[in-house]
Parts: sequence; C-alpha cells; structure tokens
Amino acid sequence: WIDLQTNEIRFARNGKLQGHFILSRGKKEGGVAFQNVLEGTYYPAISLYLGGTVRVNFGPHFVYPPRGKNGGKAVPVSQLCPKPTPVSQVLQALKKAMSKKIDDAILKAFTAALQTEFDIRMESYQKHTQQNLEDVIAARQKRNMSVADLEKEKTASAMVAATDDAGGNGSGSGVEE
Repeated sequence: WIDLQTNEIRFARNGKLQGHFILSRGKKEGGVAFQNVLEGTYYPAISLYLGGTVRVNFGPHFVYPPRGKNGGKAVPVSQLCPKPTPVSQVLQALKKAMSKKIDDAILKAFTAALQTEFDIRMESYQKHTQQNLEDVIAARQKRNMSVADLEKEKTASAMVAATDDAGGNGSGSGVEE
C-alpha cells in the first residue's frame, strides 16, 4: 500500500510489514519498499522466476487491513489506478480543447468508440472490485474474522451493478442519437 503522509510504498503479509527494520530507541522502524513516491497512476506488477507462484492482493479490500505510519491513512495500490473517466467528461474536455467545430459524423463515431472503451474498462474495474470483495469476505470468514466493515460495501456494490445492468452507467455521452 502507499502511505500518503510519508509518500512511501510498503508491503505486508497478513497485516505484518515486510522488509528490513531497525530498532531505534525502543521503536521499530522500516519496512519501506519505496520512498519519495510521486503522485500519479501506478500499475502494480510482479515478476517471477522458474515457475514461481505468488498470491497478492493490491486491494481495495484486505483480510488484514494495513495501517499507515502513526495511524495515518494507508491507501491500497489498487486505488492509484483511477476509475475510468465517464464519456461525458472526456467529451467536455475535448470540446474545451478544440477551437474548431467538430464534424457531427466524426464526433458521433468518436463518441461511440469512447463509449465502447469506457464500458469495457468499467466492466473490468467493477469485476475486479467485486471479486476482491468476495475473496476478502471468504478469507475473513474462514479465519473467523469480522466482515462487518465489508457488508455495507457489498450491498452498495450490488446496487451499482444493478444500476449498470439497467443501462444507467452514468456515462452520459451528451450526443443525441
């Protein structure tokens, strides 16, 4: 996860920080993988050698939720990759940036392509989030841990999925058919 207060990326296994630690004045410090992390979009990745396997959870939900340094907010790396931008926002930005009027046929074709891209990305984003939630709930239940903090999110996620299935994904292309 990334600690927004210290701009550090840390790794944990079952809620326990990993890495090199130093004991200084009775206080354990360390466990930092990367320091001075700049704001931006990050795509987590893992490289393995000779058929190795690993199971990772980049978030947004965790069996053992991480805590930031000094009680700060620890943000899952999965949240550094933002939700897809709705088509209406992309088109507004495009119209602001363009000084000339865009041909209607070109705008319509571009809007359709944008909508397809948005739909694919949003479906993938929602599937990942839902699968992560289900996996974490199952893992916590297996360990007899509380899932109360996840139940509200599960209900909200189901409501969003139902809205999207009804055709109300909120993308609003702003172009009349």
